[in-house]
Amino acid sequence: MSVVVEGREDIDLDLTGDLSTLKNKAITIKEGVSYRIKITFKVNREIVSGLKFLQVTHRKGIRVDKSDLMVGSYGPKSEAHEYRTPAEEAPKGMIAVAIIQQRASLLMMIRTSTLHGNGHLI
Repeated sequence: MSVVVEGREDIDLDLTGDLSTLKNKAITIKEGVSYRIKITFKVNREIVSGLKFLQVTHRKGIRVDKSDLMVGSYGPKSEAHEYRTPAEEAPKGMIAVAIIQQRASLLMMIRTSTLHGNGHLI
């Protein structure tokens, strides 16, 4: 998974290792800048249907935003699939002063969540 920010290199988040380390990793981006989340994944054997991306944003423990996006269905192939979320604007003004916590989940409609990761935007 990567954070794609206008005007700078992609910020890669390694989801193959210990996910608890991501909880303490802060990502700093300028306020008001446009960014996207890029998810790269591979489907090996069976068709993955009804894949959803859920992102919940908290500021000081209060939910301020929730995005629920349908990613689609994907079949197996040797190359990795890639999905980019629609562009979002980073908070600005008084909201941008505090630490903003985001929790992203990639869900299959049939099963429970397959991936949870936390990130912080400062």
